[in-house]
Amino acid sequence: RIRIDGATGMPGAPSFYGTGHPNRMYLDVIQYYIANNVGASQDNGDGTYTVEYFTALPADFTGRAMVAIGGHPAAIGVEDADGVVGNQRAAASSVVWYPAGAERDFAVAADNCNACHKDLQFHGANRTTNVEICIVCHNADLAENEGFAFGRMIHSIHTASPSYAGGEFAEVTYPQSIANCDTCHVEGAYNTARVEARAVSLAAGADGTVWTDDIATTPTAQACGTCHMSVAAMGHFNTQGGAVAITKDLIQQVGGLPNGQEACAVCHGPGNEFDTTRYHNPGVE
Repeated sequence: RIRIDGATGMPGAPSFYGTGHPNRMYLDVIQYYIANNVGASQDNGDGTYTVEYFTALPADFTGRAMVAIGGHPAAIGVEDADGVVGNQRAAASSVVWYPAGAERDFAVAADNCNACHKDLQFHGANRTTNVEICIVCHNADLAENEGFAFGRMIHSIHTASPSYAGGEFAEVTYPQSIANCDTCHVEGAYNTARVEARAVSLAAGADGTVWTDDIATTPTAQACGTCHMSVAAMGHFNTQGGAVAITKDLIQQVGGLPNGQEACAVCHGPGNEFDTTRYHNPGVE
């Protein structure tokens, strides 16, 4: 994210929200870069533009990047059947790109969301019907007073958690068994968390610019723990290589990521004795 100095129109120093938030470049910065040929930025003369991003990935970066474009459409006056004019925002589509080799499989599909929500829109209707754009911000490191990772947030809302977000969603009524994972998830995408998944932040630590002091739980334990919250369940997670509500720097790193060494798939993975899909299919009560 870059600030523009209002007095000079010159880009200022990058301004970062902190852990979990993506780096952002605003339209006025892109326009400035192109108009002034900053770095490799230019109008290519064929309806396309080249824009040099304001910061480079670290030399030791080993993750998988994603690039997204979204916008805040202007509010427009719309007259209803009674002649009343009210401001509404257009439901702008967002797009996400992945560098070669970084494509990802998503566990849920927007069409599944809209089977109930019809036309799910958030943040001023500039992020709509695209789960991939949600993940740009709602990742495993996004934490303030709460953890806002997509899975943690959505599971907590749909299970009417009495504690998440101060109980804000405790009155939510999910119109079927919460064990019907197929309602939201694509087929076969709820057996176990990805092996390379990061531990999920539950709350930010003292330093909001680093992830190491976030309070976190390993990925599968967090996904399952939304429903399975008993003391016995927490103990089971811990004895099987998970970690519950400790700082991320204490969670075992694999491949440089704080993901622990969960053994959940040994019993609950596809085809095994306690395969998750045996207990989380439509019709299960």
